[in-house]
Amino acid sequence: MDYHDLLARAGEGSAHPGGFEATRRLLSRIRLPSGARVLEVGCGTGRSACHLARLGCDVTAVDRNPAMLEKAKRRALRTGSRVRFAFGDAASLPFPDGSFDLVFVESVSVFVEGDRAFREYNRVLRPNGRLLDRELAFVRRTKPAQCRDLAAFYGLRHLRTAREWEGLARRCRFRRIRVSLIRDGFAPAKDTDPAQEVDPLLYRDPAAIQMLYDNVRLLNKYRRRTASVLISAVK
Repeated sequence: MDYHDLLARAGEGSAHPGGFEATRRLLSRIRLPSGARVLEVGCGTGRSACHLARLGCDVTAVDRNPAMLEKAKRRALRTGSRVRFAFGDAASLPFPDGSFDLVFVESVSVFVEGDRAFREYNRVLRPNGRLLDRELAFVRRTKPAQCRDLAAFYGLRHLRTAREWEGLARRCRFRRIRVSLIRDGFAPAKDTDPAQEVDPLLYRDPAAIQMLYDNVRLLNKYRRRTASVLISAVK
């Protein structure tokens, strides 16, 4: 069991900096037009995807964890949200070029090696389509050896500052790039999820309990060294 399997068993719907409240605030500012074609990459248990659908968007959502996808589908059914779900990886999205108006990402790119995810986001966006990606960032440049325990536990592939995330987007041919640093980092989310579907055996599993403990320990250890960034860019 790795960190993502743990999230799937916990039914976590907003395991990203700022939690679901940050998602709700962001989407309320954007005011997406009704019918906008939105792809959520790494949808997890579908909380944000269902919210986007309720806002009137034409939503497709992908995830590479089958257990997450099953919970996302059940969430959509329970909440009456029209979302198309598909198995897919950020490094190789199963869609034609120019398919979407918006690619929406929350704490996914940090787990994908190199620039593969950003190149895929660019590919599936229509001309002038928009990327919105909220990711973990470091307050200052950090080497893997300086936080080996953090990178290993979460499976992180990027230890980037805000400026380094901006450079990655630029190399992948995005333009009108804005990277906003948000000092929430590893701060715990304060919202509750009424549709959360928790594995009833989770808290009887010693390995899962140890992972939950390690998660809290790492959150506390790195809270002051991390932040998050909101990457807004146009194809």
